[in-house]
Amino acid sequence: MKKNILIFVAALSVAGFLQLATGCIDRKNPFEPFLVPTPSGACSGAGSFGTKYGELQEFTMNPLNMYVCKYAITISVTVSSITLKLGNQMECDAAAAIYDSSGNLIVRSEMIRIKQGWNRLQIAETTLPAGTYGLAVQTYGSDSNVPMYTVDKKDGNDDMYVYSQPVWNREAPFPATLGTLVDTKHIFLLAYADYCPI
Repeated sequence: MKKNILIFVAALSVAGFLQLATGCIDRKNPFEPFLVPTPSGACSGAGSFGTKYGELQEFTMNPLNMYVCKYAITISVTVSSITLKLGNQMECDAAAAIYDSSGNLIVRSEMIRIKQGWNRLQIAETTLPAGTYGLAVQTYGSDSNVPMYTVDKKDGNDDMYVYSQPVWNREAPFPATLGTLVDTKHIFLLAYADYCPI
């Protein structure tokens, strides 16, 4: 009997390790907010730019705005996905995109249904030279506002930029250029793009 119990406990431990290693976790897992999916880049030297870790807090997003966090990369890379984290116990439609330092749209995902926790959105494989890029997120839900997880880096800097989006188009939610800047926040969205170095 004791042997069977030990085998069962060992099996649970292995299952837990696989969840941590692969990022394939139950959304009801109490540790889920602290876990991060493994990089999707199947290449040597795969990495990511964006924000994955930190003290989680929820920030209410208005579907009439775009939310952009800017990051610098020092090497040329290819990207094919953007991953973001939805807060609270709900679902919503969301899309993500990448803008260049001049505010021009480079690539965007389709608008898809996402759930609480990490959600990976596919984008067309795109090459990014070294430079500064904006990770942009838009949401649309049955409620007027949608909670996304954010992180306060406590550096006092304006880390998230809020742009107006007066004309909503679910099929093409991101404009060719960033709109009017209406606000800045001292927080980062929990969102990142996996990459493969070139």
